[in-house]
Amino acid sequence: MAFLAVIHALRPDLIDMDSVRHRSSKENLKEAFRIAEHELKIPRLLEPEDVDVVNPDEKSIMTYVAQFLKYSKDAPCTEASAQAKVKDAMAWLTLQEKKLQKMQKDSASETYVNKYHSLLSFMESLNEEKEPFVDVLSPKGSTKELDEDQLQLRGAWASFTCQIAAWKAELDEALPSPLKETEAWLTDVEELVEEGLPTSQNYSEAVPLIQEKMSLFKSLMGSSDYHSNILLTFENQDESRLPVVPPDKLEEMKRRLNTILGRKFILLLEFQASKYSVLALLDEAKGKLAVWNVTYETEESVAVLLEDWRKFIEEKKFLAQLDNSFQKCEETYKNLGRECESVKEEYVTLEKNVHLCRQHIHNTKATLQRVLTCWATYKEDLPLLKASFEATKKDQIKEVPFETLSHWNTKYTSLNEVGSFLVEVSSGEVGASVSKELRRLNKRWRKFIPKTPLELKQPLRKIQDQTTGNGSGTILSEASAVPAEPHESHDGDMKAVEKQEDEESMGQSKVNEEVEKLLKELRLWELETKSILGLLRHGDDVDGSLVDTLQHLIAKGSMYEELLARTEDTLHMDVESVSNLESFQNVLRAGLQAKIQDAKEGVQITMVELSALWKNLSGESPEQDVRLQLEEAKKNLESYIMRAQQLLGQRAHPGGLISKYKEALEIFNTNSLAKYLQAVEELKHHAPSDEKLRLEEQYRDACAKWEPLHHEISLYIQQLKIAMEEGKLRDNIAKLEKQINKEKKLLRRGKTRGLIQEHEVCFSPESVAHQLEHHVGVLRVLCEELTSPESQQELKRALRDYEQKIERLVKCASEIHMTLRSSQEDALEERGALTTTENGRRDAHSEALLEIPENQPSTEKVLNAMEPLKNFSQTPELKPQQEGSIVEKEGKDCKALSDLWER
Repeated sequence: MAFLAVIHALRPDLIDMDSVRHRSSKENLKEAFRIAEHELKIPRLLEPEDVDVVNPDEKSIMTYVAQFLKYSKDAPCTEASAQAKVKDAMAWLTLQEKKLQKMQKDSASETYVNKYHSLLSFMESLNEEKEPFVDVLSPKGSTKELDEDQLQLRGAWASFTCQIAAWKAELDEALPSPLKETEAWLTDVEELVEEGLPTSQNYSEAVPLIQEKMSLFKSLMGSSDYHSNILLTFENQDESRLPVVPPDKLEEMKRRLNTILGRKFILLLEFQASKYSVLALLDEAKGKLAVWNVTYETEESVAVLLEDWRKFIEEKKFLAQLDNSFQKCEETYKNLGRECESVKEEYVTLEKNVHLCRQHIHNTKATLQRVLTCWATYKEDLPLLKASFEATKKDQIKEVPFETLSHWNTKYTSLNEVGSFLVEVSSGEVGASVSKELRRLNKRWRKFIPKTPLELKQPLRKIQDQTTGNGSGTILSEASAVPAEPHESHDGDMKAVEKQEDEESMGQSKVNEEVEKLLKELRLWELETKSILGLLRHGDDVDGSLVDTLQHLIAKGSMYEELLARTEDTLHMDVESVSNLESFQNVLRAGLQAKIQDAKEGVQITMVELSALWKNLSGESPEQDVRLQLEEAKKNLESYIMRAQQLLGQRAHPGGLISKYKEALEIFNTNSLAKYLQAVEELKHHAPSDEKLRLEEQYRDACAKWEPLHHEISLYIQQLKIAMEEGKLRDNIAKLEKQINKEKKLLRRGKTRGLIQEHEVCFSPESVAHQLEHHVGVLRVLCEELTSPESQQELKRALRDYEQKIERLVKCASEIHMTLRSSQEDALEERGALTTTENGRRDAHSEALLEIPENQPSTEKVLNAMEPLKNFSQTPELKPQQEGSIVEKEGKDCKALSDLWER
C-alpha cells in the first residue's frame, strides 16, 4: 500500500484507496507499478517479487522512490491542471450531448440501416475524442475525495452513457421480426450470465439459488437452436434488394450467440453449486472443531467431546459426505477445460481447505484420545510415585535396587510429560491444579534422589558390612573366646576363610555384571540418540513423534547421568574400604572406574547436543530457559551448602563413619558451583547492565560460602578415611590381644590340647601380614597426602605407637608358641621314657626350641613378616588409645611364662 499511497498523493484521481485494503500485498504492488508506468511514465525498475520478501534490496527501492520525487518536482501545478481539465471535459461533454440529440433527430425518419450507421459513426467519433478526458470522466477515487466540479462531471457522463444505451435499445426494438425476438433472447441470456452468482453468507442457502439460475439458463438455452437457425436463414433484402439490417449487426448477433454457446456456463454453475456444497460442509465442520478444540476441563468432559466427535464423524459419515461433494466438484472442474482457468484459484483453495479440514478432524480425535490417555497415566502414576516415596520414608529404606529406581524414573519422566501436556491443553483451574501437583512431585523427587543410594553392588556391600562388623576382617570371632576342639576349630577357621574369599569373588563378579549391564543400556541409548539426531538435523519436516522421542531421550539421558555418578561414587567408596588385597586388585584390574568415566563424558556430550536441538525445535526463549537453569542451579548449590554445614556440624559425634564418608564424598564430588557459574555467565549475555552486576555479586557470595566448606569437606574426608583405617587396625590388634590372653589362661590351666594348631592359624604370616600390613600401608599413604605438618607428625607418632604395640604382641605370641612347642615335645618324651631328670628335660626343651621344622609357621617368621612395619610413617587425627597398662601386663605375663618354662 505504500507505493499506492505515494501515487494517490501525486494523483488522487488514479487510485481508489478504499479498494486497495481488500487486495493482497502482491496485487497492490502489481497495480502500483502498472499505474506508475502507464499514467506517470515512471519506468518499472522493480517487480512485486523483489519487494514482497522478508529482506528486500533497500538500494533498489530507494532508487525507484526517487523517480516519484522527480515526477512531483516536474509537475508542480498538478491540482490546477486537473481542475482545468475537468472544465474542459465538461465543455466537451456538453458538446457531445448536443451532437447526440441532433443525430437522433436527423435520423428519425431514416431507414434502420441509416440509423444504425449513424449510431456506429457517433460511437467511433466519441471514443476517439474522449481519450484525453478518460482520467477525469471516470476517476478512480471515492466520491468523498472528489470536488464539486468532478462530481458534476461524473453525473453528466453517467447520464450521457444512459442516453446512448437508450438509443441502442431503441434501435434493437426496431429490428424486423424475427431478429427482434432473437435480439431480446440474446440480451436476456447475456444479462443472466453477467449478473454473476447469488451472494449469500450462508452456503447452504446459496446452493438452491444457483440451482434456480441453472434451471433458468437451461430454459433459455432450450431455444438456442431456434435463434441460431434464424440468424442463419434470415433474408436480409427488401423488395428493392437493399439490406434490411446492416450486415455488421447480423455478424454482431452471430458472434454474441457463438460466445454464449462456447462459454460452458452450465458447467460453471454446476462447479459453483458443488463448491458451495463443499463449503457448507466445511462450515459445519468448522463449527464442530471450534467446540472440540477448546481448553479442556475434566477427564469426563473430554470423554463427552470424544463421543460427540464419534457421533458426528463416524455415525453421520461426515467425511464420506465431504469426499463425495468434493469429488463432484473435482469432476466438474476437469470438464471445464479452458474455462477452468477462471476458477482455478477457487478450486486450489477449496482443495487445500478440504485437506486441512480432514487433517484437523483426525488431529482433533488424536488430541482427545491423547488427553484421555494422559489423564489415565496421570491418575495411575501419581499415586504410585507418592506411595513409593511414603514407603521408602516409612520403612527407612537405605538403598533402592537399580531396576526399581529405573522403573520409578521412567514413571517420573512419563508423569512430567503427560502432566505438562495436560497443563497446556486444560483450562486455567484444571491446569493450575495439575501444575501444582507436578511442582510438589518434582520437589519431592529432587529431595528423594540425593538421599536414596543406589543398590548397585549389594554383594560387595554385604562383605564390607561384615568386615566392619567384626572390626578387622580376620577369621576370628567372638566364639573363639571359648576353646574348641583342635581339629574342629582349625577346619572351621579354614572353611570360614574359603567362604569369605568365595563371597568376595562372587561379590566382585556381581559388581562387574551390574556395571556392564548399565553400560550396555547406555550404548543402546547412544545409538538411538544418534539415529534421532540425524533425522532431526537433515529432515525438512519435523514430525511430532520425533519431537516426543527427543524429549524421552533427554529424560533417559538425565537418568543415566545420575546412575553413572552414583555408580562411580559407590565404586570409589568400595575400593577405599575393601580390606582384602586380592579383591582390591580385582577391582582395579577390571577397569570399571575408567569405563564409567568414559561413559560419563560420552553422556554429557550427547546431552549437550540433545538440549541444543530441543531448544531449537521447541522455540523456547533462550533467556527464559537460562533463567530456569540458573534458579535450579542455585537451589542445587544451596542444598549442597546446607548438607555440608550439617555434616561438618556432626564431626564431634562419634560413630557412623561409613555413612558420613559416603555423604562427604558425594558433596565433595558435586559440580553444583560450576553449573551455577555456567548459568550465571549464560544469563549475563541476555541481562541488562544492572542485572549483570547483581548476578556477579550473587556468584561471589555463593563462592564465599561454598569454597571454604568445600575445603573443609576435603579435609574431613581425609579424617574419615584415617579414622576408618585406624578403627580396623585397632580392631585387629584387639583380636590378637584377646587370642593371646585366651592362650595364656589355657596354658596356666594346662589345657593345651589343639591350642598350638589354633595359635598357628591365628598368627600365621598369611593372616597377620595381610590384615595389619594393609591397614598400616593405607595409613602411610594417607599420611603422605596430609598438607598440615602438625597433622603428619601427630599421625606418625600414632603409627610408631601402633608398631611398638604390634612388635610386643608378636614377641609375646612367639614366646607362647615356644612354650606350646615345648609342652608338645615334653609330652612326647614323657610317653617314651617316664624316668628322666629335670636337667635332661631342660636340655631337650632347649634343643626343641632351637630346631623348629621348616614346614611349621614359627613366630620368628611372623616377626620377619612384620619387619616392614618398623619403617612406616604415621597418620592425622588418629591417636591410638593409651594402653600402657596393657603393655605392662603383657610384659608381666611373658615373664611369668618364662618363669614357668624355667621351672
